[in-house]
Amino acid sequence: MFRNILSVVVGLISSFFVIEVIEIIGFKLYPPPANMNFSTPDAVKEYIASSPSIVFVLVIIGYAAGAFVGGRDGCFISCNNQENSKCYFGRRNSSGFRSFQLV
Repeated sequence: MFRNILSVVVGLISSFFVIEVIEIIGFKLYPPPANMNFSTPDAVKEYIASSPSIVFVLVIIGYAAGAFVGGRDGCFISCNNQENSKCYFGRRNSSGFRSFQLV
């Protein structure tokens, strides 16, 4: 029971971490103007309209990577026996290929 609760907490923390790192990278690559006031809706609307589309793609990539990493970490912690459990994530199957799936 404790292991399952811990797996949820660790999965959430690791997914938040990955999302934040990728979003920080996006802000470092395309920073907002230095004199921008985020408290006015018109300034934020103008900033979003003038942002390149890669900024929005980075947000989607961040959430996808966060979900992937959080699910992987939670799965590894919640499994009691890694070899015989239903959490075989990235393990080699009988034909030698890696299986990237949660069952």
